[in-house]
Amino acid sequence: MVHGGTDVERVTNITCWIGGPGAGNEEVPLEAKVGYFETRRLPEPTRIVIVGTYPDGNSMVLFDEVV
Repeated sequence: MVHGGTDVERVTNITCWIGGPGAGNEEVPLEAKVGYFETRRLPEPTRIVIVGTYPDGNSMVLFDEVV
């Protein structure tokens, strides 16, 4: 199944990794609800990866950037 575009509103779980999904990097669970936001301050540019999981168990990288 292809997820994207308007299917993003079907995400039931969101996980964020600060520093990327590698071992030892912080995993931050995020609320999967409209309007939710969370602020983190990092001392230097850092890779952020956000993965959404859908009701059918499939998942998709929603964001993967150095910010």
